[in-house]
Amino acid sequence: MTLTRPLTWFVSIFLLGLAMVAFSHAPGSAEIRGITQVATSPIEYSLHAILSPVADFITTVSSYGDLRSQNQRLEADNQRLTAQVAGLQEQLTRTGQLADLAEVAGQHPDVRFLAATVMARDPSNLHDQIEVDRGSDDGVRSGMTVVASGGALVGTVRQTLPHRAWVALVTDSQSNINAVIQQSRALAILRGSVDRRLTMQFVAEGTDVKVGDTVMTSGLGGGYPSGYLLGHVSTVQGQPVDLFKRVAVEPAARLDSLEHVLIQTSFTPGGSAR
Repeated sequence: MTLTRPLTWFVSIFLLGLAMVAFSHAPGSAEIRGITQVATSPIEYSLHAILSPVADFITTVSSYGDLRSQNQRLEADNQRLTAQVAGLQEQLTRTGQLADLAEVAGQHPDVRFLAATVMARDPSNLHDQIEVDRGSDDGVRSGMTVVASGGALVGTVRQTLPHRAWVALVTDSQSNINAVIQQSRALAILRGSVDRRLTMQFVAEGTDVKVGDTVMTSGLGGGYPSGYLLGHVSTVQGQPVDLFKRVAVEPAARLDSLEHVLIQTSFTPGGSAR
């Protein structure tokens, strides 16, 4: 009840002010308009002071909605462009890898190669091998040599299916490769292990071998063609009283991140490279 009277007065003054404002703009004598203008100026000022914040608030809310919609559009555009950049970068990387393999093939014009994509890697600890998307229907046979970019030896085909093949990597525990140290021409056996490390066997204590020396396939035994890069000597250990040195080799091929490889289809173990 206590608020009824003030509210009634406020509404009455508000309506009166509106009426006087309207009358002040009606056609008539300049004197009347002057008087009404003087009388209504405080009311107009009060109404402006009351209504102006409301109008500003409505404008701000409308602007906020527009900015929010614009921000959502910009965010969607940014996500789309980010996805496009990532796709282009992936395509560029793939193109570069395939170009590297094409260069390897170009360096051996008398050798037949078949490009393959790595599909999987054996998750077990029993074998260090990868699966590629080429098989017997593509002419792939067990024992064929597999290389990566730079001509680095990856391994050899272990098993084939019509459209798939498993490749045993050089680090596989059953891998034994006749190798030669390029600088000293010393011969040795490069052997894999269960911990996926490469070591050179039967390197005599007096052999001149140093960290950084290059290790290549020798071609002896007919298991692999000669001249493929295997890796570089990483450590050399041994004492003068030892019969053989303990030599570790870092693989040249990045075996943990292979995506594309070349299968040399013109070579089979015991035969000749064609």
